[in-house]
Amino acid sequence: MDEKKISSAEDTLGHLEESPDFLQRGFTVSVDMENPAPVWELRRTYTKSGISGLFASRYVFTCALLATLGGLLFGYDQGVVSITLVMPQFLDDFPEVSANASGAMNQGWLADKISRKWSIFVAGIIFMIGGALQTGAASFAMLTVARFIGGIGVGMLAMVSPLYIGEIAPPEIRGTLLVLQELCIVTGIVIAFYITYGTRYIPSFWAWRLPFLIQLIPAMFMCTGVFFIPYSPRWLCQQGRHEESLQTLAKIR
Repeated sequence: MDEKKISSAEDTLGHLEESPDFLQRGFTVSVDMENPAPVWELRRTYTKSGISGLFASRYVFTCALLATLGGLLFGYDQGVVSITLVMPQFLDDFPEVSANASGAMNQGWLADKISRKWSIFVAGIIFMIGGALQTGAASFAMLTVARFIGGIGVGMLAMVSPLYIGEIAPPEIRGTLLVLQELCIVTGIVIAFYITYGTRYIPSFWAWRLPFLIQLIPAMFMCTGVFFIPYSPRWLCQQGRHEESLQTLAKIR
């Protein structure tokens, strides 16, 4: 009896494998077995590849664009500091700076602890605190602490933003969106150069305080936008929230 069941199951499986409809099950499409084209060219895709795919997946593009503000802040911070450090108005207030340097710190564990999207929010808040303290720095000690706090925030953004983008993006446009992150970093540097080029002619401490103040604007937009973007499907799976993960995947695909 068991042998008959096994034989029947094998016959049924063989019949399905020979049927073109069998290839339609799961996430594949029907394929002509005599078609010489490679399998990866015949599979069903989520969206178009390259730049055209960005406009076909507007929701994912919008979410990624919000996350890339972290890259913009990273580039802007670099550009502002590099010019500010040589401003006569700044060196008059902080002559000690010429003999010191500051760095940034990454805290990737937070992305696993509270999710990618909320770690972006926390990083943005930390960055804004650092930016506000830099704007109002009244002593070298206060400036050093402010740079340290801001460095933690911008360092976290530099790590979390591309991580979030990579986990929500369809395979076809994942590379394009990650390149967008790098583009925003360079754009931030260019914006900072032009802003500091204009403010350096202000004959007061606002020559260097104003660029630090301006960087709070995109940070506020980013923190506000976090409330409207989805969780990473991968992070939801890690937390055992599989139904939410499937709902998010259905929305972003």
